Amino acid sequence: MSRIGWKAWVTFTMLITTAMSDKTDRPRRLMSHNLPSFNIGLNADGLVTITTTPELFRIVSPGLMGIRSTVSFESVRYPGRYLRHRGWVLHLDTFTEGNHLLFRKDATFYPRHGKYFDGYTAYESYNAPNRFIHHQDLRLRVSPLPNPLTDVFKKEASFMESEDTLAITKTAPTEFISANFPLMSIGFTTSNLPQIATSPWLERFRVVSPGLNGQCGTVSLESERYPGHYLRHRGFLIHLDAFQEKNIFFHDASFWMREGILTQGYVSFESYNFPNRYIRHQGYRLKLHVYDGSSLFKADASFMRNSDSITIRREGPYHLFSKNAAHKTIGLDNAGLSYLLDSREDKFHIVRPGLTGEPGTISLASALYPGHYLRHRNLLMHLDPFEETSLYKPDATFYLRPNHFFQGYFTLESTNTKNYFVRHQYHRMKLHRYDGTELFRLDSSYKLEI
Repeated sequence: MSRIGWKAWVTFTMLITTAMSDKTDRPRRLMSHNLPSFNIGLNADGLVTITTTPELFRIVSPGLMGIRSTVSFESVRYPGRYLRHRGWVLHLDTFTEGNHLLFRKDATFYPRHGKYFDGYTAYESYNAPNRFIHHQDLRLRVSPLPNPLTDVFKKEASFMESEDTLAITKTAPTEFISANFPLMSIGFTTSNLPQIATSPWLERFRVVSPGLNGQCGTVSLESERYPGHYLRHRGFLIHLDAFQEKNIFFHDASFWMREGILTQGYVSFESYNFPNRYIRHQGYRLKLHVYDGSSLFKADASFMRNSDSITIRREGPYHLFSKNAAHKTIGLDNAGLSYLLDSREDKFHIVRPGLTGEPGTISLASALYPGHYLRHRNLLMHLDPFEETSLYKPDATFYLRPNHFFQGYFTLESTNTKNYFVRHQYHRMKLHRYDGTELFRLDSSYKLEI
């Protein structure tokens, strides 16, 4: 299939999915028929199994293929991750890169309500007919119907959609203010190492409960600026790391949030897998230290929650239409290179402030590829996955200049290469120095449309 044909197909599929999709508002547990206290979830190694640890899914209908009467299963704990089969084994994978058509097919199922038992559903694979989700030795697979069909298989392939009240919750973005440095909050250094900091380096976190280890009473702290990144300890230093489906990550990123245990009116975070060690700052850097009973330790390890500070906003997503090619928008080819295209599949969120945190800046986050941002490399525009580097962030941060050259249109000026603007040339998106010409002004002017 040609690139144009491929993009047209994806656009058509996206339009169908957008028009027809209806994520259930109430997360569901998928309970096993023959092990009633078990549901589909993750074990300690991040493998999809049936487990007694509550795990919730949003049932997306129709499924990712956009076909009527199909469903897909999106994790509540890890938004953007879907149950899909690979090598006939069920996995919880992120929909970002690779063979998108294959992913959509693998993550789409036909629910066969009451196929074997009243009140229970069997899920048949969309792209492997007569194969059903079923568990064997707790592990989830997509298996063919046995011949002869056994009662054991029927029970292993039947699940009840239970509206469980034990939901995984995320609080509103929250700032954690130091008890002994009240003008400073948990944030980052320029190298993205967690410390207590002042604006613009302070950060806000969503408190995920229960924590990534699934233990009731624990919490994990997910960055608002970098969704899918969590505070965790490594070598007794606190880091902000991208989510990993590993047992050690689950435990290192899970804490007991202790209310008023060290300082009245403040919270402290005790390590789940290293009891009596708390997050504290020392020389501003966040560390995991053994509680020593001192007044200094108590103050260093105590934080006040504040949900009222300025948030990082994600607006849109928007199409970015060109001024002098009015029917074309900023988009991507199959190699991730940025062009002006006729396609309508590419949209972007405007993230304020941009990745550098500088007031008045923005970054452009892809709506189609979460965690990917438009950035310049060698004066060409690319869509690259986020990197925790001091080079990436300025390259992906711009000043949005409304009405800069034309009323009702904006320009994007580089923050680290002054007087250089995002423009198109032969439809390729580039970063060029302003040359004062009318053509340049037209090439570098855009408007937003939903």
